[in-house]
Amino acid sequence: MRRTSCTPQCSPPLGELAGGKGRTAADGPFQRPAGGNVGKIGKVLIISKMTELEFDENKYGAAVDEYHRLMKINVSRLEENHEYHYSCLDRIVGAFRHYGVSPGIIKKQNLGRSDFKERWDLIVPTGGDGTFMDAARYVRDETLFFGIKSSPRSVGGHYYANFSNAEAQIRRVMEGNFSVELRTRIEGSVHNEIPVTDLALNDLYIGDRYIVGYSQLEVRLRGETFEVGGNGIVFSTYHGRTGWYDNIPIPERNTQLAAEVGEFLAQRGIRQEIRLANSRCDFTPEEAGDIKYKLLMRDSKKKSTRPDWGIIHPGETCTIVSRVPSNGCVSFDGNKTARPRHRMYDLHDGSAVTVRVSDKPLHVVKV
Repeated sequence: MRRTSCTPQCSPPLGELAGGKGRTAADGPFQRPAGGNVGKIGKVLIISKMTELEFDENKYGAAVDEYHRLMKINVSRLEENHEYHYSCLDRIVGAFRHYGVSPGIIKKQNLGRSDFKERWDLIVPTGGDGTFMDAARYVRDETLFFGIKSSPRSVGGHYYANFSNAEAQIRRVMEGNFSVELRTRIEGSVHNEIPVTDLALNDLYIGDRYIVGYSQLEVRLRGETFEVGGNGIVFSTYHGRTGWYDNIPIPERNTQLAAEVGEFLAQRGIRQEIRLANSRCDFTPEEAGDIKYKLLMRDSKKKSTRPDWGIIHPGETCTIVSRVPSNGCVSFDGNKTARPRHRMYDLHDGSAVTVRVSDKPLHVVKV
């Protein structure tokens, strides 16, 4: 099998940077720049994804060819995607060097908190949405975040730039022709014997680690407490809604409305059981600063008058107390334990999770 280089030749190791000093806290956040009137971007960190080909080779080693054969995987497509990513990465590095900036590069899987002890002017996740979200967890200040989708096969809902226009969009950024979009994040605090607080850009799941299991949870919100049962609960941001939230069906439980629709259809010769989707739980652009939640597969036997969904405004806190006897978990942005530096945490029976809108939004460059 033909193998391709795993590191672009023009990429310097992390730390070999050129250009001026980064912004300090005294400089304040970037606003919408006018013309070239923008603070100098001199320190850039590129965070690169691991391609599917690299992942398979790291996992299966010398057995990778046999694995691809047995699984009937199209290796040519993996290699093409690999080449696409690193070609894009080379072009990104070249575009920054055109402005006298030699960016640092690090693989997403090797990323840790120590890499953010320096003050970066610009973080550039390069890959798909997974790379974007995994990199965002380490950014807790006003550092600019500029993602570039690196190949046609990558999922890139969070990106404003991609492999086809990378150089042009970098030029706009370096010349100050951009605005900053504040992306809402979810702050979740897990109160076990070892407490932990983390951020989610897309969504936060609370329930049984194995989603087929039953999750009984106690919800405390706005001075009220009620119990829910089902397959867990998902909190989501507006920008992360397409990842999971929008794909959770919530039925309309207004029986009178369903009856009226059924009668309307029956008058037209259509007789069938009516199941209406509840559109009131859908996000609107005006709710981009809020968090919403949905229950997964609510237990219809539990006679609860509480809705299957809800909303949390900035300044409010929702507390979830686990009544899951075993295998309870909290997962940030769809993480599971098999991933390096994963963000799936154990949740014990009786332990609580507090959920709120984070006061640390992600500062995303919009071009």
